[in-house]
Amino acid sequence: MADHTQELRQLMKEAGISSFRNLSDRSEVSLNTITKLRCGQADLIYYKDLDRLANCLKVAIAELISKFSDLKPQTQNLQIAQSELLTKLEFQQDVLIKLESMLLQLPTVVYAISKNPDLPARNLLPLLRPLDNLLQDWGIEAIATVGSEVDYNPKLHQLMGSESIQAGDRVLVRYTGYVKEDQLLYRARVSSIKEQTIQN
Repeated sequence: MADHTQELRQLMKEAGISSFRNLSDRSEVSLNTITKLRCGQADLIYYKDLDRLANCLKVAIAELISKFSDLKPQTQNLQIAQSELLTKLEFQQDVLIKLESMLLQLPTVVYAISKNPDLPARNLLPLLRPLDNLLQDWGIEAIATVGSEVDYNPKLHQLMGSESIQAGDRVLVRYTGYVKEDQLLYRARVSSIKEQTIQN
């Protein structure tokens, strides 16, 4: 196992970083991760941590991996591609978790506003287009439009209310749901049209 401590110290000196502890604090990366760098194991470090270290040391990630990894270039490229893919998937999952409440509630708010043109909030509707664009870029699609009548599908729909219905019965979409390719993210919440008529 090669020792790259001196190479790392040189980069730190050029970046004005006095110690490994200082590098850890600035990059928000653990000392254990920095030890991997010193031992020539950059290929074992998460991409996001490599990115933070590269920013602190003011070098490109590719240069960091080249200097502090003993892997052959072809293997390095594979590791980087895998790390980038993993980071992208983790990022998407984190964003979906953060937007969960908005994703489930917002379409219902939009529907209510569209039914009442006098509401001042109607002017806010164009501001929601970036979210639609983001979902489209990620391949995330709404299961059904809020306010639409569809055939009940227990795999895609969550029934609201107490009335018992069967697959294929007509239901009203109250809150939209989402799918990503073949993966169900959130079921659409629906209510029986019969029950809705009784309530009205």
